[in-house]
Amino acid sequence: MRFQSAGSRSRTTNRAICKPRCCYFLLLFGLSIAGPSWAHAADPGTDAAHYSADEPVDFQHMRLQLTFTPEGLKARTCEGRVEYTLKPRATEINSVQLDALDMRILGVELPGQSKPPAFSYDDKLLTIQLPQPVRPSETFKVAVKYRLEEPTKGMHFVLPNASVPAKPLMVYTMSEPLEARYWVPAHDWPNARWTSDVEVTVPTPYSVVANGTLVEKTPSSDGKSNTFHWRNDKPTDPHLMGLVLGELVEQREQWRDKPVLTYTQPGSEAAARFTFRHVPEMLELYSNLIGYNFPYPSYSHITVVDHHHGGMEHAGFSFVSPFYIADSDDGDWPLENTESWLIAHMLGHQWFGGVVNYRSVSQAWLNEGFASYLDTLWTSHREMPDRLEYQMWQKASGIAGSDSSETGKPMVNRDLADVDDVYRGVGAAHAAPSIGQ
Repeated sequence: MRFQSAGSRSRTTNRAICKPRCCYFLLLFGLSIAGPSWAHAADPGTDAAHYSADEPVDFQHMRLQLTFTPEGLKARTCEGRVEYTLKPRATEINSVQLDALDMRILGVELPGQSKPPAFSYDDKLLTIQLPQPVRPSETFKVAVKYRLEEPTKGMHFVLPNASVPAKPLMVYTMSEPLEARYWVPAHDWPNARWTSDVEVTVPTPYSVVANGTLVEKTPSSDGKSNTFHWRNDKPTDPHLMGLVLGELVEQREQWRDKPVLTYTQPGSEAAARFTFRHVPEMLELYSNLIGYNFPYPSYSHITVVDHHHGGMEHAGFSFVSPFYIADSDDGDWPLENTESWLIAHMLGHQWFGGVVNYRSVSQAWLNEGFASYLDTLWTSHREMPDRLEYQMWQKASGIAGSDSSETGKPMVNRDLADVDDVYRGVGAAHAAPSIGQ
């Protein structure tokens, strides 16, 4: 889910309601499916559908180590090491390829072997040559040391500046649809899932939230930094991997036997508590409706300053910009919109995106359709049953209007100049209404 944010503008100056750009791709409506479109006219060799790349190896586990220093945060840099446990799928293999965009590769290792392997890197694809073929019955590991330097995508640094010197420092990642490759070397396609251990070292007093369960927090001997170790035992595909760094206060609730958490900036505790107060009820409703209980050991919301889309789901947690939270219903931004278009919608992706996922990015409308239907069911549950029919009519009318326009795109569009275009199919037909309309 991508949500178009109003950025850092104040609550009183923003007068537009910005809906999630993806929430109109409803699978409920049998709209036309695009005919074959394998290439752009200007570039006949391009895969316009962005089908997932072949995966000759099974990515079983990832161990990721990232280090942020005070100087590195100011310079928007960090260093990392990622190690994968792999197993060939069907035939023996001689090499491993990882998507890695615009990063500096510092070295490649084969853990357990003394000699590093040969590799090549073209700023997009890292190819690691294995010293001898590996058979399908064998498990092996590869590791990559790398540095990120002012990444343009994938990892975002939010820093204080001359205009806003009190802005909270934060670092957050964005992996959807194919942006994990900008912050970690990976098989960055939706046809792979793996478990993970993520260890992030950050200066005191910052905290880190990542996929899974916090195993331990280890302070350095001088007390100037802490290492947060998160373990995720649920196989997760790259688009739902993520982490956030910041000065955060934790709040706890409970749903059944699982923690329901919020992490927010000091001073925002009351607003976070009020905004996310219905999350346990949402978890109960969705688990009962879907017939499959919430799949992760806990569920968290993190308020992420200046999030460039306003909100984003990950496996087991979701980001929401502090712009969209409040300690009462009297704020300029309607909290019912935050609850429907952000909180309820992103929770739906824990099943549709988390438990099940699309095969290629051109099918992203499937995830969005289910999440949009679920957030509408939540709104109907909280307010009145008639809201379901009304909102379904609204969304069907919007899709039909876009699909019949000269510039409209069908719900399933395989002619994507850029992978992000999968979210823009009907965007022009849904200009955001102003508050009060």
